[in-house]
Amino acid sequence: MASFRTGTTRKGTIKLKTLRRPGVKDLSGMFDNTKHISDEKLGYADEAGLDSLLGLIDHEHPRVRASAEEMIGNLTKDDGEIVVTEGGYKPIAELLRYKNHQAQRDTLWTLAILAGNSEQNHEGIILDIGWQTILSRAKSQLADIQLPAVTLISNLALNEENHD
Repeated sequence: MASFRTGTTRKGTIKLKTLRRPGVKDLSGMFDNTKHISDEKLGYADEAGLDSLLGLIDHEHPRVRASAEEMIGNLTKDDGEIVVTEGGYKPIAELLRYKNHQAQRDTLWTLAILAGNSEQNHEGIILDIGWQTILSRAKSQLADIQLPAVTLISNLALNEENHD
């Protein structure tokens, strides 16, 4: 049970961070949100069906946009499949710790799609995101957080022999 006086929490809980509203100094970066991403990488995201990740590029908060841009930059093509470079999930792993509902939902859908597209993505997701984070989102009371988390778990459970 959580103790509010000592600041301790139950084992297995994750403390979420609050994103502060962007200030006026951030407005200049809101106009051309894809200027730092190559057309090739944007093409990979589109080819992989990562509409949820592409949507995060237009998010109101600059941290979310920057994480989405960095994640798209980590996409590569290997044997005809869109995969993420080693350690490449870390930019969006942090988004699962924010209280921002859209950022969490779209991040989970991105991960679920990548896990479903290629088994090569499984190890990176498990290492960079972690089972504790994935399972905690699957236990969410919000259906649109729970559904992509459960989809992610099911896609991670599948292997190439079971895809058909």
